[in-house]
Amino acid sequence: FGAVQYGALFASGLAQSIPTRQTATISVCLKNLYRALSDCRTLLRFGDSISMYASAFDSTTRSKSSNSIMKLIDIVSNLADYIYFPLEHIAWAIDRKVIVYWENSSPWWDRSVYFWFLSILCSLVKTVLLWVDIIKRKGEIPAESRRKIRKEEYWVILNFFMNIFSLVMAVHYLPWGGKLERTYLGLMGVLYSSLKLWKMIH
Repeated sequence: FGAVQYGALFASGLAQSIPTRQTATISVCLKNLYRALSDCRTLLRFGDSISMYASAFDSTTRSKSSNSIMKLIDIVSNLADYIYFPLEHIAWAIDRKVIVYWENSSPWWDRSVYFWFLSILCSLVKTVLLWVDIIKRKGEIPAESRRKIRKEEYWVILNFFMNIFSLVMAVHYLPWGGKLERTYLGLMGVLYSSLKLWKMIH
């Protein structure tokens, strides 16, 4: 879903850059598809909330890391996720008039993005620390025994770039963040979703 959603946004931006009536219409249609898929993914996250909370709680309580900094990062990241998802669902429900107590959803979207940004930042810091640890361990073992640790490093590097692409998108949505053009935002989403799909397949 993510790759298709951001692919539609990327293609919409490309079509918008071509100044003709036909491409302008295509751009609007693709942007509408992006928004529809975004709504769909928000609903799917709402349906998966309980399992995600359970998974986050389990990862926090069963963390085997002896590094106190890593444990703290895990706790902060999971707390950010706990708070982010309800805020996103409330904002979405206000926009769709499911909740009518509040008329303006912008403060709720802004708060949700702050916690999304915090969660990604925690994941990025954790990935960098893991990468540094792997580099350190690589230097302590013989070259012929590094096959397993190279595979571990491969996945850490993959996570690093996923976090970078996700962080760029989060900064775009922050109230004080720099706004990307539609094409570049879509490209970041496509790259992130493609790496995530590759990780799931392998």
